[in-house]
Amino acid sequence: MKRTVVLLTLLAFSAVVSAQSVPDSDSGLQEFKETYNNQTEQVPGFVGDIVGGETVNINFKSNNSSETLGAKFSGVEIQNISRQGFDDYTLEVNVTDGAVSSVVESEKPYKELREQLDEENISYETNSIGAGLKVTIFETLGNLASMIGLEF
Repeated sequence: MKRTVVLLTLLAFSAVVSAQSVPDSDSGLQEFKETYNNQTEQVPGFVGDIVGGETVNINFKSNNSSETLGAKFSGVEIQNISRQGFDDYTLEVNVTDGAVSSVVESEKPYKELREQLDEENISYETNSIGAGLKVTIFETLGNLASMIGLEF
C-alpha cells in the first residue's frame, strides 16, 4: 500500500504551490525558486533529511492539462529547477490540484495525505536505492506514529 513520502514534497512546496502556479517563463521560474528558498524556514527540518540530495519531478494534473516541475534539492533548498522535469530524477510524484489543496488546507495534513494516497489522487515512484531507502524509513516512522495514535 502506498504511504506518505509525498508529504515531504508537498510540505516542501506547499507554501509556494498553494499561492502560485508554475510560471510560464524562465525568469518566472527562477523567481519561483527564490521565493520558495526564502520560505524554507516554514518547512520542517526532517524534510531536508529526506529530499536533500534528491531530484524530484512533480507532475501536477488539473482537468485535461498537466504541468511538470522538476527540482534538485540540497537540504530543503532548491538548487536547480526545471519546467520539464529532469531525466535523472530519483523521485517522481503525480498529484492532482485538488489533492494538493486538500493536503495544504487540512488541519491534519498527514492524515489527509494518506487519504489522498489511498484514493490514488497522489502517487509516487522512487528511481534510486537511496530514495527508496529514505521512503522506507519515512513510511515506517509514519506507520509507527499511526499505530500509537499520533495524528498530524
